[in-house]
Amino acid sequence: MSSLEGAAVRRVVVVGAGISGLAAARALHRAGVDIVVVEGRDRVGGRTHTVDVEGVPVDLGGSWIHDGAGSPMLDFVDSLGIERMPAVTTAIAVNAAVLDRASGRYPDIDARTALSGAMAAFALAGAQLEQLGPGLDVAEALDKVLTDVDPTIRRTLGALLAMNEGKDDDDMSFDFLRKSFFSSAAFHEDSMPRGGYRGVVDSLADGLPIELETTVERVAQDGDGVTVHTSSGAFDGSHALVTVPLGVLKAAAIEFEPPLPARHLAAIERMGFGVLEKVVIAYDRAVWQVDGAPTHVTIVDSGGPDWPLILDLSAWYGSPVVVGFATGARGRVLAGMAESERVAALHETIRGLCPDTTPTPMPLATAATSWATDPFLRGCYANIALGTEPEQHVTDIEALGTPHGRVLFAGEHTCELGTSTVDSAWRSGLREAARLLGEPVCLP
Repeated sequence: MSSLEGAAVRRVVVVGAGISGLAAARALHRAGVDIVVVEGRDRVGGRTHTVDVEGVPVDLGGSWIHDGAGSPMLDFVDSLGIERMPAVTTAIAVNAAVLDRASGRYPDIDARTALSGAMAAFALAGAQLEQLGPGLDVAEALDKVLTDVDPTIRRTLGALLAMNEGKDDDDMSFDFLRKSFFSSAAFHEDSMPRGGYRGVVDSLADGLPIELETTVERVAQDGDGVTVHTSSGAFDGSHALVTVPLGVLKAAAIEFEPPLPARHLAAIERMGFGVLEKVVIAYDRAVWQVDGAPTHVTIVDSGGPDWPLILDLSAWYGSPVVVGFATGARGRVLAGMAESERVAALHETIRGLCPDTTPTPMPLATAATSWATDPFLRGCYANIALGTEPEQHVTDIEALGTPHGRVLFAGEHTCELGTSTVDSAWRSGLREAARLLGEPVCLP
């Protein structure tokens, strides 16, 4: 077996059965390493969770393969025969029909034209963006650059941009957006796995020793190895790989013995962690569609949209199912509501999309998330906190992926090529498997 800092890799206890944990466990298992995966939930997948709503597979968590042609998951997804459905996020936003809350107009062609124009003007502002001083949030940057654009249009554009970090636009760093978003080259090839991420998760988990409903409480290490103390007893190994979300680390839900180094603790505290919730409703007919074609929806509202995006899944599955996305403060409020109230909030919005002469159908089936209050997540994904320098954020990501003796770390928040995506989680899991094996790894 390989060794890490002179300690032979005999048995690895993987904490967490999300994408990063499963990818690492699969790679280690294939290489002949003795492993066990411990997971607090009663299912595998973590933030990738596919459910069926009136026969349509819906990802309640991660949905996209975000990294275009550069995604490290493509070979694995293709090996399973899973179709990659084109789902370009920018195209979805640019082509979405617009509901104007104030006037009730839908589809509001003028608002759609104004929003598209604002998107283009902001993306092409070039030198004007570079001249903006440091420390601005995205809302402030939009206000400074798009002075001739209606404020309600600016707020909708800000909400669409901030979805990438699970934030509101007045809490999102423009410095980081300027350095990352505008230099992206592969985002235009975004896709979704047909059938949701369920096929990927099930294949990764197949045959692995996984202990469900086993909540990790403490990770202790000494010169002889590690012991992972859980609600179901202790698991010993030569090493542990901790893949829990940043929200769990922020809550100090797991005790480390010896304690994590100051560098790790500072990064955990400093890094941001967003909120993104979804509500899913299936209907018997798609009353929101324009001219009978699949129609995604965005909203223009004076205080910013409650639902920056409502996705029409008939674009991929041919059935009238919508998914409403809520982020930031609104997402957090939504997560604290009863599920029936969350569904009612989206249904009320769908009623506003119906022609006056068309009665709104009642929901046939529903689903809703509350990731922000889930003790195994406590949010959605990592981001740069407002006021943090981009260079510091990079340093913090590196710190969170640095081993602490025999304890290693993976998860989207540790990915040096960018956080917040399933691709990020995948990369980090294989990175740590390679560290333990002392050689590069890939799947399949």
